[in-house]
Amino acid sequence: MLGLVLLLIAVAMWSAAQRDAAESVPAGVVDDVARVLATRDPNQYDAMARRLDAAGFRRSAASLRSEAIALRATLLSSSPEARNTSAEPVPAGPIGPPPRATCPRPMQDGHLVLVPGCKYRARLKLFGAQCFGSNQDIADYFRKMGFHDVRVFRRESDLPADWPRSERYTSTGPFTCARYAEGIWGASAKTIPIPDVVQSMWLVR
Repeated sequence: MLGLVLLLIAVAMWSAAQRDAAESVPAGVVDDVARVLATRDPNQYDAMARRLDAAGFRRSAASLRSEAIALRATLLSSSPEARNTSAEPVPAGPIGPPPRATCPRPMQDGHLVLVPGCKYRARLKLFGAQCFGSNQDIADYFRKMGFHDVRVFRRESDLPADWPRSERYTSTGPFTCARYAEGIWGASAKTIPIPDVVQSMWLVR
C-alpha cells in the first residue's frame, strides 16, 4: 500500500513538472512581455496575450489579460469622470493604433524602440553602391523592416517644411551620400539594433 501511495505521489509530481515545462516561456518572449508591460497600455497587453495564446502559453496569456483588466480599472478610477462612478473594469477590446503618448523616443542605448502606430523620420547615410539605389529601393528596405506609408526624400530640397533644420544634412565622406525617410511602424512592438544606414531617427509629433 505504501508503495502505491509513493507511486501516485511521484506521478502527480511528474505531471506538475510537465505542466510547468510546457509553460516555460523563452527568454526573448519574456523580454517582449517586459517591454509591453512598460508601456502601461492595456491594448498592447491584449495584443501580447494573443501572441502568447498563439504560441501555446495559455497561463501566461491569461495572466497578461488579467493585468490589462486591472490596468484599465486603475486608469478609469484615476480619471476625473470616473471618480464619482462605480464603473466596472472595461473588458479587453480590439487592438488599434496606440495613443501618441505611448510612443517612446526611438533611439535608446544603440537600439531602435519601435511601437505600432507611431510615425518616425530618419536621416540616413548610405555607402558606396547604396547611393545608386532608387527611392523605391530605400522604401522597400523600410517596408521589409515593418514600416508602412514610407516616403523617401533624395535631396534636402525635397524635405517637408517641418523637417528639423538640425536633421537636414549628414556629414558625408568619400563614397557616401545622405538620404531621408519617414514611415509608420506597422509590426508588433520591437527593439532592434540601429541599422548602419540610420544616422538618427525621431518621432513625428
